[in-house]
This record gives sequence, C-alpha cells and structure tokens, in this order.
Amino acid sequence: MRFTVIGWNFKNTPIEVRERLALTRDQQIELANRLKECFKLGDIVILSTCNRTEFFLANAEQQLNQIIEMLQKYWNIPDLRESIYILQNLDASRHLFRVA
Repeated sequence: MRFTVIGWNFKNTPIEVRERLALTRDQQIELANRLKECFKLGDIVILSTCNRTEFFLANAEQQLNQIIEMLQKYWNIPDLRESIYILQNLDASRHLFRVA
C-alpha cells in the first residue's frame, strides 16, 4: 500500500485560506465519500483544524492531480496548489505520527 498526505497548514497557507479550508464533521464525511466514489480510493482520513486541513490517502498517487483539481473546485479556490504540501510513503507516515 502506498500512503499519501496532501495538506495545507499554518506554515504555508494564509489564515484567510485556512479558514475556507476548515471542514465540519459532516463536510469531512461528504468529501471523503465523494473522493472514494470518484477516484475508487480505499481509505481516506481527513484532519481539519484551525491550523491545518490534511487528507491521508491510500493508493492515490496516480490520481493526485485530479484529486487536487476536485478540491480546488469544492472550495472554489483556483490557486490552492500554491500552498499545498504532498508527502508520500515514509515521509507521509512520519508526518502522521508527528501530528497524531
């Protein structure tokens, strides 16, 4: 299994953008289901706080561009890529343990 994290946090994303990215529990469930359905993904975890919004994805590396495009449309933020970070495999796992 390959593991990917895509996200935005206080280190690289202005507060005005982070506020728009914050998701309620219901929005997290809706968005996770939409991503699973559209991209046939297995596991998805979404972490959304005032300081970060992150997506932890299993086996999504081939579809990252399309996933990011979908998120840009979901939030209606065309320049969302400017502050994104993407971590994969070991780096993604280390990050998960740091923020957990």
